[in-house]
Amino acid sequence: MSSTNKRQTITKRIVDSAHANPAGEVRIWDTDIKGFVLRIWPTGRKTYGLKYRFGGRQRWYRIGEHGSPWTVETARDEAKNVLEGLRQGEDAQAEKQGRRHAVTVADLIDLYQAQGPADRPNKRQSSWDRDWMDMANHVGPLLGRTPIIDLTPSLIAKFQADVALGKTARSTKLGPRARSIVRGGKGAAGRSVRSLSAMLGWAARRQIIEANPVLKIEKIKDGIRERFLSGAEIKTLFDTMAAMSHEEAIQPEFVEIITLLLLTGARRSEIVGLQWREVDLERRLLLLPPERTKVGGRNRIRAIPLADEAASILRDRAKRGTYVFQSRIADQPLQGLSKAWARVRGRAQMPDLRLHDLRHTFASIALLGGTPLAVVGRALGHRNAASTERYAHLRDEAAFAAAEAVSSNVRASRRQPRGHQ
Repeated sequence: MSSTNKRQTITKRIVDSAHANPAGEVRIWDTDIKGFVLRIWPTGRKTYGLKYRFGGRQRWYRIGEHGSPWTVETARDEAKNVLEGLRQGEDAQAEKQGRRHAVTVADLIDLYQAQGPADRPNKRQSSWDRDWMDMANHVGPLLGRTPIIDLTPSLIAKFQADVALGKTARSTKLGPRARSIVRGGKGAAGRSVRSLSAMLGWAARRQIIEANPVLKIEKIKDGIRERFLSGAEIKTLFDTMAAMSHEEAIQPEFVEIITLLLLTGARRSEIVGLQWREVDLERRLLLLPPERTKVGGRNRIRAIPLADEAASILRDRAKRGTYVFQSRIADQPLQGLSKAWARVRGRAQMPDLRLHDLRHTFASIALLGGTPLAVVGRALGHRNAASTERYAHLRDEAAFAAAEAVSSNVRASRRQPRGHQ
């Protein structure tokens, strides 16, 4: 990356007016303090640093990013302190590296668990739990003893490859009938690298490390699994649940939950944890607060429209507590959906069908019916268009179906006898 160098006294006005150059880094060298520099990165980030020589070697000392706590004045004072230390034979950069070298990845995990959640109050607890599991199962065992100063892109790429090859897979006996099973593979590798990147990004913002090395590796792409129910499969699914209900082999509440998942395209947690205060039958909407949905980070309420059948299911349910699908034991959501679903899909002879595939099916039916991709994305509660693009090929199929319908009509018209009106 090329850099542009300028020389002038660094003031607040200069910092505020400095603009990034997409072609490379811009460096403004202070004319008052030798080596003191403002670096403007192509992304727009502005950082203060100091370039000096010690023991015949050139060194860079990163002061910090512009903004709280670093202002022009505090950064300038820090540069003066470092230079004063040099005159007394003290190398601030070497001391900083020594302090970092003493911190291992395991130490950073402990610090992140203690302080990280406070910095991201809108991140869902389930997401934190997933991060902690990845740390315990994969990051800790392979990288825990590594000093954070030694975390290079090549080392993290090796970590990713090792997890993908199953090097963290293990089975631990917990008791006579219970075992803890950790599986490696590409999926685990992708998740673990994302969790590691989130932690290192936090550490970079806290100025514990210089930068996040994960950003420099090519990550394993998620193997997005798409499974859509055909019309015949939907009939089989509902015929199966009807037969099981008649035999009292499944609770009616589970049938209603499964039906709502298909009719709304909602996520499992959004329906299982549905509260009566989130149901607006007059407007036929489910109104989920930010903490109950993946768009919560934007502090937006997620509105899920209800078709007639979906609204009817909710209208017919008796209010027995906080939750629409209330546990009979305590004031909490009904438990046991996974076991009920396993019985249903087993009897329907669809062993590969997941509850999340009902959400995919909702999207496929809507798109093949001519609903625009952007509208489907809003119905599914996607944060951005990229999340909905996985269904783009279905939109193309709908367009081909429309073209075939027109072609069929034209062929029929051309075959009509001459003079026929």
